[in-house]
Amino acid sequence: MQARTGLRTSDRVGLWVLAVGTALVMAGLMVVAVINVIRIGTNTAADLTLPVDLPLPADAVAGPATIVDGALTQATVIAADLNADTIGLLTVGAALTWISYLCVAGAFLFILVSMLRDRPFARALRNALIGAAISVTVLGLTGSFLTSIGTADAAVQLSGNVELHPYLLELGGDLTPLFIGFVLATGALLVQIGERMQHDTERLI
Repeated sequence: MQARTGLRTSDRVGLWVLAVGTALVMAGLMVVAVINVIRIGTNTAADLTLPVDLPLPADAVAGPATIVDGALTQATVIAADLNADTIGLLTVGAALTWISYLCVAGAFLFILVSMLRDRPFARALRNALIGAAISVTVLGLTGSFLTSIGTADAAVQLSGNVELHPYLLELGGDLTPLFIGFVLATGALLVQIGERMQHDTERLI
């Protein structure tokens, strides 16, 4: 009967360091998320990136090179005293976005814990990755969309220009959560394949 092989001590130390670091990152994310959501929800400060269309300042370039054409297309502002609907959109959007970040960190932590338990191809890990993939995709895209609507509403309130609403399509184009969800789903598939190969190998021993 072949003896069971496990992780080396150096491997376990490295995994523990990564696991503790990931847990600390998750704790930091939760603190920052709560602070950020409270700031927006209490209508004291909302960090926004708004579309603008302004010419470049005359002193934008002081070197020997020459700008043929250019314009300022975005401005970062901190807004307050927005209406309740806008604050609601921005608050929920920010909360969902932060939760999607926590899902990614949680999935990574679950992978590390599974490896520490000598179960890198456990069915629970596959299910966790599938759940994280769905959560990140749905929460991330929804949060991005709601934030875009809230940002467009805030832009109108700050400028009084209703023509800023068409910029909603430009602001809502972040597909990063979809890509992350695809990566996590791929990881779940690899775990499933690894689990099947591990069972086949055990039958041959």
